[in-house]
Amino acid sequence: MKRCRESDFAAWVLIHGYMMNHLAFSVHRLKHQFSDIKCIKEYLEEKGFELNNDGGILKVSQDGLLLQVSSISEKIAFEFADGVTETIPASYIEFTQRLVLPEFKDLPHNQVLQF
Repeated sequence: MKRCRESDFAAWVLIHGYMMNHLAFSVHRLKHQFSDIKCIKEYLEEKGFELNNDGGILKVSQDGLLLQVSSISEKIAFEFADGVTETIPASYIEFTQRLVLPEFKDLPHNQVLQF
């Protein structure tokens, strides 16, 4: 399992196979109050969802144009081939918001086709 400790992706595939790692919702494509990731964050917190705080609950890319919030993955018990059982992460949900690229910032919102 040494190789798995060096690669989260390899570990995931070896343990979970084709099970999805996460589901991402592009909130900037929604047409209601949840098109703003801050509203989603507040809603999830109010409903008691545990959010990933690693690097801050609301993660922002270096250019400031990508915002992300994600749930904490559920932990499940997994028995390895050597008989050792460990708690490992399962899937999680992610919400992303892409802000308008600088070259399109002056367009009306309904004409923005790329984020």
